[in-house]
Amino acid sequence: FRGPAAVCVSYLFADQVFRISDRTLVLLHTVLASLWILVVVVQTRDGFMLRDKPNCSVNQTPDDRIDDFEMALLGYMAGFFIYDLFLCVKRKSSIAWYFHGIFSLLVYVTGFCNGWAEGYASRYVCYEWSSVFYLASQKQYIDKKTMPRTYQLIRIVFAISFILVRFVYGIPLSISFQSSVYRHFQQDSVCLSPAWQFTVTTVNNLFAILNCYWGYMIVKSAVGRVDADDGNQIQKNKKH
Repeated sequence: FRGPAAVCVSYLFADQVFRISDRTLVLLHTVLASLWILVVVVQTRDGFMLRDKPNCSVNQTPDDRIDDFEMALLGYMAGFFIYDLFLCVKRKSSIAWYFHGIFSLLVYVTGFCNGWAEGYASRYVCYEWSSVFYLASQKQYIDKKTMPRTYQLIRIVFAISFILVRFVYGIPLSISFQSSVYRHFQQDSVCLSPAWQFTVTTVNNLFAILNCYWGYMIVKSAVGRVDADDGNQIQKNKKH
């Protein structure tokens, strides 16, 4: 746990001591994670996890096991999402953001600490690709009143990237992962009990439902040219 703990403490230190905006920290994280997983996918040439293999690292061949670079990514993501839960409390986020943080943390911690579904956990980071455009549309980086067309363009790009990453890519990836779990759960029980394996697959399905809800809100926002509440506002502005 030293790696994830060091990551979490670093973000907390930057946030609470150096007073760096949490939006800036999240943007830096998103860019870093997006580039990191891009290198992993290019190196492994297995973005959709199509090779049939056990999920437990003990049962995998040396060629199927993830390398130190990919394992470090899981440790980093686990540490960041501990900080992300702190942000949920700090910003009084909606329950959807708590679910997002808890679901993500469970996947990364399971892969990093139990040696189970490590490859899937790292591919899970690909979801960060669409988040770059969401963060770019925040008021800290663009003034929608002085740059309305640019702002709307970014929102549209975000909606398209969200659908491509979380549905066009994410659904086949999820199906591949869950099929692998059902085929190998008994063999993989040496790393993680079948009950916990199916808990993770259940979380995977719940996260898919959450993505459907967010996808609807994002498309509605982009098409209707209105700002949907992202759940991270301290409180809604009062009308005077």
